[in-house]
Amino acid sequence: MRRFIVFLLICIGFGSAQLSAQNCQADFNFWSQNLTVQFIDSSFSSTGNHTYNWSFGDGTSDTLSGPLHTYNQAGTYFVRLEIVDSICTDTVVKQVTVSNPCVANYSYRVIDSLGTVQFTNLTTPSSGLSYQWDFGDGSPIGTSKDPVHQYANRGRYTVNLMVRGNGTTCSYIDSVTVNYCSVYFVSQSDTNGLATFNNRTLYSNSNAFWRWDFGDGDTSYAMSPTHNYAASGVYNVSLYMFDTISYCWGTYSDSIVILSTPPTGCNASYTIVKDTSSQYSVFLYNTSSNLSSHIYTWDFGDGMFGSGRTPSHQYASFGSYVVCLTILDTIMSCTSTFCDTVGMDSLGNLKAAAGFSISVIDPTLVGIEKNASLEEVTVYPNPAVNNLSVDLRAISSKVEIRIMDISGRIVVERNNTTSGNIEQFDISNLENGLYIISLNDGKSQKTQKFIKTK
Repeated sequence: MRRFIVFLLICIGFGSAQLSAQNCQADFNFWSQNLTVQFIDSSFSSTGNHTYNWSFGDGTSDTLSGPLHTYNQAGTYFVRLEIVDSICTDTVVKQVTVSNPCVANYSYRVIDSLGTVQFTNLTTPSSGLSYQWDFGDGSPIGTSKDPVHQYANRGRYTVNLMVRGNGTTCSYIDSVTVNYCSVYFVSQSDTNGLATFNNRTLYSNSNAFWRWDFGDGDTSYAMSPTHNYAASGVYNVSLYMFDTISYCWGTYSDSIVILSTPPTGCNASYTIVKDTSSQYSVFLYNTSSNLSSHIYTWDFGDGMFGSGRTPSHQYASFGSYVVCLTILDTIMSCTSTFCDTVGMDSLGNLKAAAGFSISVIDPTLVGIEKNASLEEVTVYPNPAVNNLSVDLRAISSKVEIRIMDISGRIVVERNNTTSGNIEQFDISNLENGLYIISLNDGKSQKTQKFIKTK
């Protein structure tokens, strides 16, 4: 009899558990973003009136049906859901993994003339991470959070910060300028003689000294000044820069066209120059008269037309095309047409099955220098056909000379050029177009532009 009663109790317990399983089944789904997890209940109960008891595995809990929970740190947690109904109870446990992705970043400051750089780590989060610094000069990898690194030579370096931790990896790459000045500016002017100069110099510190010579006897010490010219003409503008911490200085000169008195009629014209930064692109300098009442119409010679002072056009195939610019001005009662042949074969014997593009630009935005790169150095001729000469007879230091296209790609380079002579450069193999020549004597750097033509 006693054995029968025990067997009966076991059967009753098994039947109750089976009945509970049939009437209740706890389950949930979830999705996560960083440290935040959205839990979605997918449980079942026969009455549909079950309650929820969540345990998130980090010591916190909730009783909502679909709670949103944010963990304090990355890791794997065992999340428990218990549902309770009037006739049944069930529990399910699942693993939930969350991560805290890092966002790498840094700033830097050159702190002396010896090339010492202080890096400030701006990576988030700010703890629980390991760091690897590639300083871009071939030195050993740094592992400090905020390293101080000394560069042996001045220049521009690509610094890569790699961050690991919290189950994730991130990196940040930027260029670092160390005691190096690359002086450069762009300018533009309106028809009232007002010129705007945009300083684009690369330099290490924030306390640089600037001096502008506008070519008409006036000067300025602003970083990016504006200047009113009293008369029309072409002016040679020079920017001088000195960094009082790194003792780095440089000069850049460019010409600007000033039309303070509007022209009295229509005069259509343009100049063809190869875009040296792109293999299949041509610039047309719109040297026409420029009045607000002008209407510009372009016939690109392939059945397509354009309008405006500076349009762009893509040709479908290689070839030579007669491009005509017509100016109509009903207020001035004038009209003018200018035509020339544009083709890749006439700008460097470029041959390609694909098409090429032309872009019309205003010549007041890109001037051509007439003064030297270094104080006493002359570069001639400009424009140049087959040879470019750099006269170094007036200086005593060795000079590094680079010829670059307008994208900054070096096409000719000579290091430690001996002073006291005239350096000759064979540029006959260069494509026709606009180039930059840069001279560096180890203490200063000066640049100017020149045109390679046929």
